[in-house]
Formats: sequence, C-alpha cells, structure tokens
Amino acid sequence: MKTKVLKHLTLNPIHKPQAHIRESPPGLPTLDKAPLLSACGSRGSGKSMTMTNLLRLYQDYPQKDGKKTWDRVFVISPTFEENMHYWDFLDIDEDDAYLNPAISSVNNVVAKIEEDIELYKEYLEKKQECIKVLKKLMDKGMESLTDRELLLMYGINFDINNVKWKYDREVPPCFCLIIDDCSHSKIFSNSGTNKFSNLALRNRHKNTTIAMMVQSYKTGVPKFLRQGNLSCLMLWRIYDQKLIDDIYQEVSNDLTIDEWKKLFEYATEAEDGHSHLTIFFDLPKNEGKYRKNLNEIISIDDVKNIRHDD
Repeated sequence: MKTKVLKHLTLNPIHKPQAHIRESPPGLPTLDKAPLLSACGSRGSGKSMTMTNLLRLYQDYPQKDGKKTWDRVFVISPTFEENMHYWDFLDIDEDDAYLNPAISSVNNVVAKIEEDIELYKEYLEKKQECIKVLKKLMDKGMESLTDRELLLMYGINFDINNVKWKYDREVPPCFCLIIDDCSHSKIFSNSGTNKFSNLALRNRHKNTTIAMMVQSYKTGVPKFLRQGNLSCLMLWRIYDQKLIDDIYQEVSNDLTIDEWKKLFEYATEAEDGHSHLTIFFDLPKNEGKYRKNLNEIISIDDVKNIRHDD
C-alpha cells in the first residue's frame, strides 16, 4: 500500500517527566512508578514469604539521604497479628494496621496518605517563603521585614535548615499498603464510598506501592487491576487448565498460547509447590519480564525448545 506522511502534522510524543524520588534495586520495577504487586497462591504456597522478600529488597536498598525507603507502611489483614513476624522490618505503626478488611479501613488509609502529602506541600511552601524572606533580609536589612516575616524568621532561628517537616527529608513521602487475606472482602467492591479503586489507579500520584496477597487470581485480584494496571504478578501452581488459559488472555500479549503453557509449567513446577512464575510487566519479555521465582530470568527463546514431556 502506498501512503504519504504529512510531515507538518507529525509531532514528537510528549512524555511527562517522571520525578525521581527513591532508589530501586536493579531488575525490579522502579519505586518512582509506585508499583502494584500481586501474589496469587493457595494457602501454604509461600506467597507471604515471597512478598516479604520482595518488599525487603526495596526496603533494604540504600537511599541517597540515608533514610528508609517507605516513610509509612499500612496493612489491611485479618491475619496481621499472627503474621506480624513477616513485617517486623517495615516498622509498621500500631495505628496503621487494620484487622478489619472493611471500606472504612481503606478510606482511613487514604485519608492518612492524603494528610501526609498535604503536610509535605505545606513544608515546601513554608521553605520557599523562608527563602524569599531571608533574601529580603540580606538585601534590605531587618527593618524591611514585616511583623509576620520577623515571626517566621525567629521561628526558624534565621536558619533555613531549621525548616523541617514530619519525615525530615527533601523528597516527597513514599507509602506502602499491604493487603493480605482479604479476598471476597468489601475493600475490593465498587461501592461509591470505597476509595480503594481510586487509590489503586492513582497510586503513582500518591507514591503508594500496593502489595496484595490473595489465594485466587480471579476472585482475589480486582479485574480493573488485572487488565493492564499491575506492575508485578506472581502465580503459583494452578491445576485448572481453563484458568491458566484465561490468565493467558489477560496478561500475556507477547507469547503464543503454547509458549505460555510451557513457561507456566516450567516456572511453577517444584516438588514442594513453592516455585512460582513472576511477571514484571514493564520489562521486555527477554530482559527479565518472565522469571521463575524472583531471581531466575526466563528466555522465551529457550522456552520454545521445551517439550511438554521434559
């Protein structure tokens, strides 16, 4: 087919610059995009331990300011008290752990996140105001300052370094929300008062990593997240062939069905049942997108050569 390109109507794509707010381990989704993480496996499969290991990789990765990765971590889980040993390294405040997987729990988390974001904005505004007043003081002297400006300067002892806020860091706050054992709960409902869907779809704007652990792929992970919004999906062994085919239709647009089945079987086969398939959706398919567990990158070219009876 012969076509003609109108050059005067051809524009370069506009990419919104992504603020760099946290360092992330190489080979994992960047925290600057606030990843959505989901682990789907039956009870005893090892999904909680795997998610713990993944979050620990992020939390232990050094940040430039020497502070911890997430400023505040929330948990919604009816089994939190019996699984507290998994999350000790995250320093979760007692008031930020919710045992009732109710809409009110989600809405309280969202309110706390929004409150901290507002505090950060107020900190930036105050710092900018102090910088202007200090410049005015240096240029025109003390007598040029208004009473309000003088109070502002005495409040920081005339030192810009004394302008601080709750988390005492220059970069925006980062949050993590852990949701465990909440399948079939109302927090995933479409109720008009439920703020979870809005948080999940706008989590990048709120710098909130969301980690979900569920026993069922279809009933545990909301459909609006499954189809195009997850950053990472971890799947354990599934015996329902139709479900494996359905998952293929939703998550794998760069493999043939035969490649998908071989990949899934290879990644999840293990005598102890703890091996799993990890999909990092933001990575190219032969550069870490598909993995056995978290650390074994699977080449699709190699998968093609696997026989089903291998």
